[in-house]
Amino acid sequence: MSRIHYYVHGRGRGHATRSLPAVAALRADGHHVEVFAGDDAAPLMASAGACHQVRSLRPDQGLGLLPLLISRTADAVRAIRRDGAELVVSDGELPPILAAILTGRRAVAVGHAEIFSRCRRPSDVPLRPWLREALRAWISAPRASRHVAVSFVSLTPTSAKTVVAHPVVPDLPRRADAAASRIVCYFRDDNGDRVVSWLAEQGIRPILHSAHPKDGDDVEHLPLDREAFLMSLSTARAVVASAGSQLISECVHHGIPIFALFDDRDDEQRVNVSMLRAAGIGDGCSFSEIDDDRLATFLASTEESAGRRSAETPDIDVAAAVCEIANALTNNSGARKAVCVLGHHEPDYPRNRVLQEALEHGRRRVVLCHSRAPFPWRHVVLGAKYLRSFREVGVVLVTEGGHRLVPAVTALAHLTGRRVVFDPFTSRYNTKIEDRELSRPGSYQALVCWWQDWSSTHAADAVIFDTDEHRDYFGRKYSLDKTTAVVPVGVPGSAFEGVRHEPRVGGDLFRVLFYGTYIPLQGAETIVSAAALLADGPDLVMEMIGEGQTYGAVMERARALGVVGRPVAFEPSVPFEALPHRLARADVALGIFGDTDKARRVVPNKVVQAAAVGVPIITADTPAIRRYFVHGESIFLVPPADSKALAEAITELRNDDAHRARLGAGARQVYERHFSLDAISRALCDVVEELERS
Repeated sequence: MSRIHYYVHGRGRGHATRSLPAVAALRADGHHVEVFAGDDAAPLMASAGACHQVRSLRPDQGLGLLPLLISRTADAVRAIRRDGAELVVSDGELPPILAAILTGRRAVAVGHAEIFSRCRRPSDVPLRPWLREALRAWISAPRASRHVAVSFVSLTPTSAKTVVAHPVVPDLPRRADAAASRIVCYFRDDNGDRVVSWLAEQGIRPILHSAHPKDGDDVEHLPLDREAFLMSLSTARAVVASAGSQLISECVHHGIPIFALFDDRDDEQRVNVSMLRAAGIGDGCSFSEIDDDRLATFLASTEESAGRRSAETPDIDVAAAVCEIANALTNNSGARKAVCVLGHHEPDYPRNRVLQEALEHGRRRVVLCHSRAPFPWRHVVLGAKYLRSFREVGVVLVTEGGHRLVPAVTALAHLTGRRVVFDPFTSRYNTKIEDRELSRPGSYQALVCWWQDWSSTHAADAVIFDTDEHRDYFGRKYSLDKTTAVVPVGVPGSAFEGVRHEPRVGGDLFRVLFYGTYIPLQGAETIVSAAALLADGPDLVMEMIGEGQTYGAVMERARALGVVGRPVAFEPSVPFEALPHRLARADVALGIFGDTDKARRVVPNKVVQAAAVGVPIITADTPAIRRYFVHGESIFLVPPADSKALAEAITELRNDDAHRARLGAGARQVYERHFSLDAISRALCDVVEELERS
């Protein structure tokens, strides 16, 4: 594993936006990456892990520029020597490049400015600003070993040491309720007041994202929040903004017309506008040249979506380019062993899909050994499949439900020099004996379940759990003393990607959604009891999807309370792929309300799925939930099995649109921080890599 120092320039947010996926990709490839970010970039980079804040060099620092350059370079030299960094990657920062030269390390220069010194100038682009930027780019990255020139259009590099790449552009949320009708604005230096005022005078009411949002009826002011900005872009008919390359790249990728503005002294952004115009995918001018007619002509051209055009973009993205170069310069081939995912699991169950996607997201090849054959034949089938592929494999992951498989699999894996990690997901004993009460404690079935828990977790080389509470339970009950880790539940990206909450439109029904398998910890009887207290609400419907263990008893109670049909609408199970869109239509999503030990230890799939979509959530107040969510900020918590409290919570949220919006946004932030594919991939791949090293 190579140690890499990654520096990110701090003027504006574009450097950090393109650096985040590159850092994630380097870590997924097995590199240890320390991040150093300046000013505006630091908060964004810190959202993905530890980040050292530094002071970036800026043109307005005058006589203080040289002392700061010397100080920053000395700091970077000390950091390289302290950490033993083998490679320095710099996105727009000169001091780390100088530090790499002074310490004899290799350096990779990344940035949009690299196009000027490392690519051929397009004929339609003015020569003088290109040459001035080329000189600045050469000064900021002298003698770098390799260069990644970031561009929103295809360009020809002048050297084999340069790769032209496009930024990693996120998908936009899908908003069924939002036509592409808004004008979205962002100005890096908060110098777009004249443009925004003109738009407001035309009755357009633009969306302005700013570091200093203000109140106002003519302009919708929003903060510089990444998720909020992507949501705005999903509704954009056009963008009027500073001519930064990252935002232009996003507009080009999504086919959104952009009018880009620049300061007369900013040669880089002047050239951006020239390339934008030459490619026929936008327009722009300097702030001093802007006039009403020019803006009006641009907006008129965006009225018809057929007028949008796409440009030819580079074949590779920044993250992939940086990884390829880093692997080559550090002699890291990236050809690590595959992970064998082995079991008799349901392939479409969210936990199993997410773990496989997390491995692939972490650039780990997956070899699937799967069989639904009955016991004991499945041991034979799975053993044969493993033996055919074990030479490709470094670690075996036994999936949930594989308690009986683990001892035999571990023995076979050890004979072939491999290690085993087990994901029990749930305790057999806790689920069948303590929670569902299918057999009494001390019975033969109880002893079998206890033995399966103990033998599987003690046989595996490492065990992963979905919550800290589950890890603590196994540790206490089975005296588990070995490598363990928490890999939270997540959502399959293929089903939930881009799906976001659709806010309620006045007059629509207020939809409260529950779905599940009616196991005791879900507390479905609490939901129908709460519905009886809400039955007088004519605009309320409580959708309950699914069937299972307690369904009959719940239905009987609902009939006795007279809530079947209204407000409770029972539905049979629906395909998993339909759930994201049902969540997007819901005004409130319900979690679990059972008063059991197991309920206190889980973060349910349904809660994480609702958070991914950004739906306001009501669920029982438990230690596992409180570890991630905060009541009133990212979730609404009620006491377990308390139908009155649940009814009051639904009523409160039904009457407070702003509170629902805050909860939905807060839940989405918790999802990004703890339950996203990036977070789960890091946690799981760390376990795999630790076993490979052992």
